[in-house]
Parts: sequence; structure tokens; C-alpha cells
Amino acid sequence: MSKRTFGLFSLMVFGLFILAACADPQQPTATSVVFVPTPGGVALTVTPSGATVSPQPTSPSGPDAAAGQVTFATNCTACHNTDSTTLVGPGLGGVAATAGSRQPGLSADEYIAMSIREPGSFVVDGFPPIMPQFAQLTPQDVDNLVAYLKTLQ
Repeated sequence: MSKRTFGLFSLMVFGLFILAACADPQQPTATSVVFVPTPGGVALTVTPSGATVSPQPTSPSGPDAAAGQVTFATNCTACHNTDSTTLVGPGLGGVAATAGSRQPGLSADEYIAMSIREPGSFVVDGFPPIMPQFAQLTPQDVDNLVAYLKTLQ
């Protein structure tokens, strides 16, 4: 390598070090984005480390099906489909129409809620009793989930 080429190369490397030293040391960071689809419903927060979904206090007007859809996506989709297709557990399409007649004395809402809170109480024929208890779900989460499940056709 000639002295001239070496000198140019050394000057370029030195220039890069100067530019790096003078550059703003702060790395740009993504700002959080919060999406709330319904008043008092569900908050979706997106940060550089990932997305988090957190239920927000619901209004006193009753269960929130949109919040229930998020609860379903977070806890149920590994085993249940939203149509009549069987996955690990039965498909839940049309569950509102059949739930009211599954257990005498229970409404569709009561049957669905009890199936979530106490999954061993009612096991659909042909399926093993493997549904876990979801102790982390609050009563409002269960009510929201029931509201969502009733929307499935």
C-alpha cells in the first residue's frame, strides 16, 4: 500500500471517529402508542419492548364485549376457535344458542360463566376435562368474555 493510499485511508478513519464523537449520543426511542377502542374498554400500549393489553375499568353500564374479545385472544385461542371448528376444545361459534339448553336451570350467561370459572363442572361430550382454571380472570373479565362469546355466530 502506498503512503498516499495509507494516508487517505487513515484520514477517512480519523474523520469517522470525529463524526461519531460529535454525533448526538441519544438514540431515538419509539414513543408509546395507546389505543383504546371503547370508552372504559381495553388499552393497547405499544412500546419498543412489545405490545401490552390491559383492561381498563369498564363503565357501570355492563359487560364489554370488546374487552371480552381481548380476553379471549389472550387466554382462549390456543384451544378454541370462534367458529364451530374443533381445535383442542370445541369451537365456540353459536355457543350462546346452545348454552342455554345445556344445563337445566341455568341461563346461557350462567352456563358460559360457570364453564369458564369452573371448567370441570360441565365437560362437553367427546372432550377430555383438560380446560385450566383461569384464576387471573376477574369477575368483570368473565362477564366481558361471556358478552363476547354471545356475539359469536
